Amino acid sequence: MILDYKTENLTIKSRISNLLSIRI
Repeated sequence: MILDYKTENLTIKSRISNLLSIRI
């Protein structure tokens, strides 16, 4: 569960950074 949670968290962070980079 912990690994899955961390992986999901990383995916969310990558999505956010992608959105931010697109906005900028």
